[in-house]
Amino acid sequence: MNRFKKSKYVIIVFVTVLLVSALLATTYSSTIVTKLGDGISLVDRVVQKPFQWFDSVKSDLAHLTRTYNENESLKKQIYQLEVKSNKAESLKTENEQLRQLLDMKSKLQATKTLAADVIMRSPVSWKQELTLDAGKSKGASENMLAIANGGLIGSVSKVEDNSTMINLLTNTENADKISVKNSTWFYCNLWDYCWL
Repeated sequence: MNRFKKSKYVIIVFVTVLLVSALLATTYSSTIVTKLGDGISLVDRVVQKPFQWFDSVKSDLAHLTRTYNENESLKKQIYQLEVKSNKAESLKTENEQLRQLLDMKSKLQATKTLAADVIMRSPVSWKQELTLDAGKSKGASENMLAIANGGLIGSVSKVEDNSTMINLLTNTENADKISVKNSTWFYCNLWDYCWL
């Protein structure tokens, strides 16, 4: 029975401590809740910091990716604008050359004129000759004059079916001497001498 009495006392003490704790908890509950809430919020802030940092890094990376993609898009647009600008400039130059050619064509008294593009000009023979894309099929013949940018540049020396070789005036091996006359009666032989 002694043992039963001991257990009874332990149970009574335990229930008493529990009741006193409950009474104290109800009277001091707001302080306990506040202190407990402060502790939990401290733990929450400590745990939340790495997640906030990861969110910030994720946001920065997303912004960086958007900026990179926008940059690439703008680079493509700039390249396309440069290509269009170069093409427009090339077309302006070509139009001006064609206008000059039309103006010159009306001034020429030759019976036949042809428009052609240079298809070959070797660096070795740069000052001697060049090749055009007009040949016998377009009506080219030997000794026709070649004119570019408003001035005489040479004469046709060889004609193929689809190409023509132009012997340039700057060719120092020219056997032909060409005399030039202008409105003041100034005569020049292109390579040797000039006289009034």
